[in-house]
Amino acid sequence: MGQLEHDILELADAYKNPDEFFNAIETKIIGQSSEDSGNTFNTIGNILFNASYFELALNSWNNALKYFTVIDNKAGISGIYINMANTYISQDDFIKAYEYFERALTIAQMTKNKAILELRCYAGFGIISNSQGEYRKAIGYNERALKIAETIGDKPAEAGLCRNLGDNFLNLGNFLQAIEFYQRSLTIEQANGNNLGQSLSYANLGTVCVNSGKYKTAIDHYEKALALISDNEGKDSKVIESTCYSGLGNAFGHLGEYRREIEYYEKVLKIAYDIADRALELR
Repeated sequence: MGQLEHDILELADAYKNPDEFFNAIETKIIGQSSEDSGNTFNTIGNILFNASYFELALNSWNNALKYFTVIDNKAGISGIYINMANTYISQDDFIKAYEYFERALTIAQMTKNKAILELRCYAGFGIISNSQGEYRKAIGYNERALKIAETIGDKPAEAGLCRNLGDNFLNLGNFLQAIEFYQRSLTIEQANGNNLGQSLSYANLGTVCVNSGKYKTAIDHYEKALALISDNEGKDSKVIESTCYSGLGNAFGHLGEYRREIEYYEKVLKIAYDIADRALELR
C-alpha cells in the first residue's frame, strides 16, 4: 500500500461525513492546477472505491468533474462518469449506472481515445443487462465491446469480455458456447501469465460442468483454479475461492460424497466471515 492510499483510507475511517473528509484532505489539493487536482481527486476516488467507501468515492469523483470541466478535459470527464456508473452497479442501482454510462459514451465519442472509453461503456451496459436478466441484450453489448478490444489489441479486456459472454450464454443454458468463451478467456490469460485470470476462467468452466452434470470434470477445473490462487491475496481471490468451494460442495453432493460436501460448504462460510460478506453467508 502506497503512502497516499494509506493516508486516504486512514482519513476515510476517521471521517464518515463527506464534508469532514474532504476538509481533512484539502491541504493535499490546494495549490495544484485544475488538471492535477482533477487527477488527484480521481485517484482518491479509485482508492475509496476499491476499499468499498462508495459514497466518499462518488463525492471525490464529483470534485474531479469540477476541475476537468474547467479545462474541458472530455476524456477525463467520460472516465469519471464510467467510474461513477461502476459504483452504482456495485450498489445495485442499475438505473443510475445506465444513465452515467450513457453520459460517458456521449462524451467519449468526442475524444481522441474514444475506443477504450466506448469499450468500457459497452461492457458496462452488458453487466447491467446481465444483472437484469436481459442476457441476449447483454451479449450484444459484450460483442461490441469485444470487437473494440480485438481491434485495439487490449488482451486483458478481451479476456474479461470473453468471461462476460460465457456468463451470458451460461445464463441462457447454452453450455457449449459458454465453454467456448470461458476457454478462450483461459487461453488469453495463460498467454498473459495472469494467474488470477486463469483461476477465474477455470472456476467458470467448473460452474458450466456442474450445471451440465459433468461433476468429475468440474472438480478438476475447480482444483486447478484453487491451485493458481494459493499465493494470491485480496478479496478478489477470496471470492474465487468461495466460488470454487461452493462448486466443489455441489459437485461432491451430486456424487453422494456428503461429508466432503459439508467440508467445502464450511470453507465457504469461513470465507464469508473473513470478508464480511453477508450474502455469501446466506447462500
